[in-house]
Amino acid sequence: MSTDAFEVSSVVVDLKDLANRWNPSMIDWLADKPKLVCPSENLLHSLLKTTLLGILASHPHRDAFRSPSWQHSLDSTLHRAKRSSQIVLFPLGAPHAPAIEFACENYGVKCLGVHVRFGNPLALSVDSNAPVKHLELWCDTSIQQSNLAADDLGVCILADQLIALKVSPSGKIASILERRLRCEEVEPSSLWIRAEQNPSKAIAMAQKHWSQLGAVLWFADQPDLPTATPWSCGHRRIPATLQLACDIPNRLASTDNFLIHTTRTRQTLWPNQSERDLLDEAFRLEWNPSPSPLDTLLHIVTEQKLVATTARKRGDLPSISFTENPIGELVRMRSFQSHLARWDWEPYGIAIRRTTLENIGCRRVRYLHEPQIDQLDPSEQTFCQPLPSNPGCRDWTVEKEWRLASDLRLAHISPSDAFLLVAHVWQAKLLAHYSRWPVYALEPLLSLGR
Repeated sequence: MSTDAFEVSSVVVDLKDLANRWNPSMIDWLADKPKLVCPSENLLHSLLKTTLLGILASHPHRDAFRSPSWQHSLDSTLHRAKRSSQIVLFPLGAPHAPAIEFACENYGVKCLGVHVRFGNPLALSVDSNAPVKHLELWCDTSIQQSNLAADDLGVCILADQLIALKVSPSGKIASILERRLRCEEVEPSSLWIRAEQNPSKAIAMAQKHWSQLGAVLWFADQPDLPTATPWSCGHRRIPATLQLACDIPNRLASTDNFLIHTTRTRQTLWPNQSERDLLDEAFRLEWNPSPSPLDTLLHIVTEQKLVATTARKRGDLPSISFTENPIGELVRMRSFQSHLARWDWEPYGIAIRRTTLENIGCRRVRYLHEPQIDQLDPSEQTFCQPLPSNPGCRDWTVEKEWRLASDLRLAHISPSDAFLLVAHVWQAKLLAHYSRWPVYALEPLLSLGR
């Protein structure tokens, strides 16, 4: 590679030479003489004559597609961009950048990621054959903006109109928006900030402040959706099934012949799922970005597999966790963890006969003190959990945990050796259509436990 390849495939211009297109005052925020590197001459001409719509957002919770309000805002924004034939700009280094780029592709909206780099672009070599979907702004390293997110600031400078999908008061995005609103050469109404439906006191005060400075507060259009249910199959008529679906019998609620694996709301990708697949899934699930514990159980049932994970496991050795506590005892012990804003376990999962699991290597966890565990081989540490070292530590012994140090293919588990657990009978009837095993509702036990 050589600098020739860079110069042939890209156009490098001093941003201040385009002062009739971009505001000189804002350009100075980034550097004295920043350079714009555009992948082609044709694209540069498009940028000079097309309205550029910048999208910024404070860090969404975990990932963008887990927040319905974030999705609704992006949906409304991209429909607006498509109607107006705008080019969308987004910060390439932001956590939500892949979500915005993927959504633009699906909506047929042109988009470019903005990336700020420091140094001299002509001194570097670039692969001219690599696909380029972003713009680069090169700045003098001596005036690098360390206190602001550089890519976000680059979007703010280049965008004719700026839309903020989510803003945390006193955050880095809020600082950038404040700077734009106070710039006399920029029309404040060119900044749109999504208004929160039920804002906290801090957000309500921030929204009032931004509005007084001239920003437009807007509410995203809500998609026309069917009645919400835990997953999309709930929009259809409940199908007929021969599988048992009813309240859990007393004998199963009290037996310890089964080991239980409970499910939670998915926090990130499914095991072995790519980020691209996650985004594709979000577009298929009718704005249901945060699969519930019931969705997780449906995923297990349809995939016919429990995947060993390393979450909160010693030595990062993957395993599947079960408890030998009877279901009735689990319900009695269930408590709300206020510091995590969630219950310690959810009433969804699968119970598998203990002898069946023992035959494939599932073992009872040993509760030992840390020094004892440290002396064991890593393979043995997989089946150990530390005892509390002081009164303030959590006592894990009440979980009566068992572990299987491998994935579990459920196709080999017979209908008489397992059953599924859900909270309500109507959920049992839905899930029974997909299940090889009986599905029991814990509703009576949960009602007694209130």
